[in-house]
Amino acid sequence: MRRFLRVAAVTATVGLFLVPAAGAASAAAAATHSKAPHFHVPVRGGTSSITTKLGVVEAVLAAGVAPFTTAPASEALLSRGRLRFTFPVSGGSIQTTLPPNGHVNHRGGIKLFKLTGGTAVKISNFNINLAARSLTGILNNNPAARIKIFSLGLLHANFNPGVHSITVSNITVSLTGAAANALNSALGVPLFHGGQVIGIMKTHVVI
Repeated sequence: MRRFLRVAAVTATVGLFLVPAAGAASAAAAATHSKAPHFHVPVRGGTSSITTKLGVVEAVLAAGVAPFTTAPASEALLSRGRLRFTFPVSGGSIQTTLPPNGHVNHRGGIKLFKLTGGTAVKISNFNINLAARSLTGILNNNPAARIKIFSLGLLHANFNPGVHSITVSNITVSLTGAAANALNSALGVPLFHGGQVIGIMKTHVVI
């Protein structure tokens, strides 16, 4: 039974990221899925990483702000001034049937430190919401201050499912207006704006 659920999770989770085709065939398929029983399986581990777009880190540093990760997340300097932030997956669950549903939790976060004045903003405890195509996080360790940080673009994403894991790469990560306003206000710099593409995400989930 456990093996059946894992195989079902692989098949259905790929469907979470696919845009349904238009027309009567899609309507019929949706009706079929709506009648299917909904199973969830636990997310057992994995990692998610964000590789910054060219010029993003340069612009942040030019504004007098330095980005760092907080443990157990990590960062790596890549070519042409890009950074890769990697966050361990701590859990979650995935629905094994359509409609899209499920979430993936992470440990660690990102801290933005203003070099003059010492102001810092920490964003952590990231949660990917598959149905909403969003990534949320909490500000400065305050659970009541959870906001939508990124919108996730899946139009050009690549999908590589396996029996015990799923890798989704080339996910476009764009900053939300709410997150941009919160960061600009806290840091005192007009640096970010809603819809700003920060980079590309890759998520490897073990089920």
